[in-house]
Formats: sequence, C-alpha cells, structure tokens
Amino acid sequence: MSNRPNGLATLLGTPGRAVAILIAFILVAGVSLGSIAFMLFGPRGGSTPSSPRAAKPAAGQPCSAEPQVVVDGMAMTRDGLAVTLRLTGGCDSDDVLTGPGVGLSISGGSTDIAAGVFDLTGSPIALPGDRDATHTFVFPAGMYWRTPELVSARYSYGDLTATLTGASHGSGSGGYGSSVTARSPMSPAHGSADATAAAALGELSAADRSVISSSLENWWVPQVSSKRVGLYTDGITYGNEDILRNHLQLRQQYDNVRLLWANDWSTFDIANWWVTIVGAPYSDSGQANGWCDSHGIGVNDCFAKVVSTTRGPAGTTVLRH
Repeated sequence: MSNRPNGLATLLGTPGRAVAILIAFILVAGVSLGSIAFMLFGPRGGSTPSSPRAAKPAAGQPCSAEPQVVVDGMAMTRDGLAVTLRLTGGCDSDDVLTGPGVGLSISGGSTDIAAGVFDLTGSPIALPGDRDATHTFVFPAGMYWRTPELVSARYSYGDLTATLTGASHGSGSGGYGSSVTARSPMSPAHGSADATAAAALGELSAADRSVISSSLENWWVPQVSSKRVGLYTDGITYGNEDILRNHLQLRQQYDNVRLLWANDWSTFDIANWWVTIVGAPYSDSGQANGWCDSHGIGVNDCFAKVVSTTRGPAGTTVLRH
C-alpha cells in the first residue's frame, strides 16, 4: 500500500495549517453569503416604501402632508358623473380633509374629464394612517365633459390624473366610503370651457354615430332636444357649454340617450344643430310619441323622428298635439 498522502492532505499540510485554512474559508463564505442576502432582502426591518409617508406630527397638530389621490372607478348616475377616488394619507397618523372650497379636477393627459368645487365642511373625509380610504365625488351636468364610455375608450384608470386643491387638514372626526356632490363648476385645466365643451360634443356624436347606424337608423325614435350655438330659448342664449350641459342632463335622466350632429343625417333639413334622441326604436311614430307621453315630457320638447342617411326629411317627423 502506498504511503503517499492524498490530494486534500497535500493541500492542507499540517493540522495547524488545515485549521487556519478552514477558518479563512468560513470567513470568506460568510462575507459572500451576507452580501448575497443583503442584495436580495435589504437591511433588516423590511423594504423602504416607494412613497414614504411623513412622520407622525407633534401631539395636537394635524397632518400637513398632501394625500396621494388616484381614480378607482367612474360611472354615470342620475345625479351626474360619479368618480371614486382612492386616497392615501400623507402621514402615518390619521388625517381629516375638510374645507368649503375644495377643488377636484380629473383629466387624461391634456383631455379634461371633470372639474368642480366641493364643500367638505359638513362631510369631512377621514384618512386613516394605516390604510387607504375610498370616497366618491359626484360632478353634476355642467361640471364634467366626458362620459365613462368616452373615457374608457381611451384610458385606463391608472392613466388618469386627479388633482385635489384647497383642502384643509384637521384632527377631528370624518367619514369615508360615502359620496359628496360638487356645489359649483371649476374651469378646465386645459383650455377654455367653451373649447372643451365643443370638443366633447364632437367626440360624443362621433361615438354615438356607430350605435345609431347599427341599431336606430330608419326606426322611429323619441327626439328630446335640438340646440345650436346662438339659439335663444329657456331664458338663455345657448353656447357649447349650455348645449353639452343640456345633453348630459338628458343622458343622466333617461337610458340609452344619444347625441347626433344634424349635418351627418339626411332626414334633417336644417344644419348645424345638436340633436338628442332616446335609443328606443319603434316601428311607427305613435309608439315613439307614446314614449314621450309616458315620461311626461311637453309636446314641444319630445316627438317622433326617423334618423337616416338614405331618406329625405319628408315624412320623418311627427309632432304631438
């Protein structure tokens, strides 16, 4: 049998040298493992949040850091455009948002969706320090420009910007999970109110045209409004803002309301009118006028109309008496 030492024995040499090499190996391995663990898990105590909240304010002092606000939902209601926001308080402690003139604007890029002023003095919003809160803000007609359908066709909620201004921070009680309605309009963040309304009218009629063509064209439908810029009626001279507000009020009140531009359809003998119809198709004019009767709308404000691109105006309007 050979007395030549094996490879490991040659490497380690004497017992003392073997112990020294082993200790050095353990130290190096420990440093390497520690470095890997630090890179993977970071310092003890958890990772640092991407948007840290401010430290808890001094005793008796309210939080002064602004909350993070994101759009969490949007729906058309009888009262207007309801926008649900998710709010994250700016401090680790509880916060309360209040104030008589709190402004809120919603936009997608440079496209204005809604803007209004809210009075939160009677219904302050509580922002818990340990979790998010949701609250619904309702914009009546005249305080929003785009419907949920127009918004969802272009944006996801994450693409939208919600800007809250003028809120005061308090330390009293408040609620969350409820809703508040805007008390007055606010100018759009991008451009004039008239230009914003004019653009929204064009977008609505373009979006509704495909629906009218596919399911309402050449049927009798109730016509519930016709307005043009410069028309004097109802005690006002109509501009784009007034026409849009009138249409959106009807859209809130009745189901399947559509907007059309008279120039796009051959059954109108006058141009440059914005016409609102209800998407309830009937085979004869009596049924369409019956819809007007059943909803208690005045004879001058609702009557039977055929919308078409292949027929002329003759015989496509039947008034009520």
